[in-house]
Amino acid sequence: MTEVITDVLAGLGYRAVAGPEVETEWFSFDALNMDERHAARAPDRTFHVADPAAPGRRSGLVLRACTAPAQVRAMLGGAPPLRVVCTGRVFRPGPADATHSPVFNQVGGLAVDEGLTMADLTRTLDLFAAAVFGEGTPTRLRPHRSARTDPSAGVDVACVVCGVSGRTAGDATGNGTPDDARGTLPANPRESAPGSRRKGIPGSLPANPTEGAPGGAPVTPCGTCGGGGWIGWGGCGMVHPQVLAACGIDPHRYGAFTFGMGVERTLMLRHGLKDMRDVVGGDIRFALALDEFPPRSVRSPARAAVTAVGGRDDVSALLRQAVPNARAVPEAETIPGPRTFPEADRPRSLRTRVGHALAEAGYVETPGPPFVGDAAWDALGLPPGDPRRTALRLVNPLDPRQPALRTTLLPALLSALALNLRRGSRDPALFEQGTVFLPLPGAGAPPSPPAGRRPTDDQLDALEAALPAQPHHLAVVLTGESAWADAADAARTAAHVMGAHLTARPAEYVPWLPGRCVELLIGETVLGHAGELHPNAARTLGLPAETGTMEIDLTVMERLTGREPL
Repeated sequence: MTEVITDVLAGLGYRAVAGPEVETEWFSFDALNMDERHAARAPDRTFHVADPAAPGRRSGLVLRACTAPAQVRAMLGGAPPLRVVCTGRVFRPGPADATHSPVFNQVGGLAVDEGLTMADLTRTLDLFAAAVFGEGTPTRLRPHRSARTDPSAGVDVACVVCGVSGRTAGDATGNGTPDDARGTLPANPRESAPGSRRKGIPGSLPANPTEGAPGGAPVTPCGTCGGGGWIGWGGCGMVHPQVLAACGIDPHRYGAFTFGMGVERTLMLRHGLKDMRDVVGGDIRFALALDEFPPRSVRSPARAAVTAVGGRDDVSALLRQAVPNARAVPEAETIPGPRTFPEADRPRSLRTRVGHALAEAGYVETPGPPFVGDAAWDALGLPPGDPRRTALRLVNPLDPRQPALRTTLLPALLSALALNLRRGSRDPALFEQGTVFLPLPGAGAPPSPPAGRRPTDDQLDALEAALPAQPHHLAVVLTGESAWADAADAARTAAHVMGAHLTARPAEYVPWLPGRCVELLIGETVLGHAGELHPNAARTLGLPAETGTMEIDLTVMERLTGREPL
């Protein structure tokens, strides 16, 4: 879905950018016009990284709650006109439910140019929705308040179950068939398609409860949208002049709009899914079955229903508003000149190709949460002094047993492997590409530049120096007689895509079994390790004795092969 969205926006002229997942408070709040009392800073809205010298005290670093900090970096790094899109993981405290997850992917778009208005934004959203969901997709805007945008709006898409009617025919929970479209919903993508080309998919999952409502079933409020007929897709608005000034862009000359949507929620809307936990839960039966499941358009029975239920007419005043009055911004020095950030323009195409190559080899991508605890290190058999145990910790973890951020991809990936084996998958092969978080010794607290103006280069350097190292890793896990050798081959597949020559030599490194462990190198630089998981670790994690694993640092590989941006 991320690739679909990125391709759609690339067709509209948007350039892909990236940014760190652990970010400073200045990029996350101050640059976005959020003062010290803003609700977004609260521990129930943002994960705060603890100060290593004073556990329990905030360090000035956070897990990003949206992709807007990457947009700030793009504005600091380039002169208008700009059109950029960032897709990446974001993090918000709170329990998982049918429509929310504490870890999810978000797409954030930004356009900066002279004369942009809310009408330009709505036209962009219309094109975006039509390309992703199909022509005629009902959408609406709701007036909304946001510190970083003014005017602001929420973006809704018609409910995938009831088609904006707000009613279903089914059981008392509202799990049934739309009362105006009985029998039109496709089969649940979680069911295994007959004749699937994939191997290792067990029997069908439970049938879609929205299908096959018995004749004469009572009409009840839709359990998916709560009877409202709409599901929130994202948010949007015109970038506040204070934000532009903080990024060194003249708000008297330029306007800008921004929008953000959850990738998983977009996938749910596109395919008619009801529960986000199916998407993010790590069960490969869902991912494999989804390959066989065509996207569906989200359409209402009648296009006129959009206005009847409360469509764009409700926000006609918003559409007539242009950029907020720049005279409201205090006269402040704007320091011109682009600033290049390490992650701002990192190309994603090579990493995407690595993922495609592994998928063609039979691996299924299974991203996991970044939260770990001492139990994860103990299960792997890491000794007390192992540097991987030195991890950033959160002031407000979701689970007090998992207060730290991962320094390796293996704990979550091995847990996903165990989950799929318990659910009947035969010889699953999983992979993940993702960020790990490595504290930098001696890193100081980030500065707090004044709001409403661009920081100096020295201040930006200090903000950057306060961040932990956040390399991009690749890991695979699989079972079978030759799993340990296959794991090493997966690293060679990634190296081939990168144009690198990878070599291997025997090594001993926890959690691999001595004698069946190799270190993987380019020249004399060790990128990672591959081999058979130590039997003690396998036993603790409930895995077969012959479990193969591999993990390498793709960021180092990019640097050594000259594939990183100049």
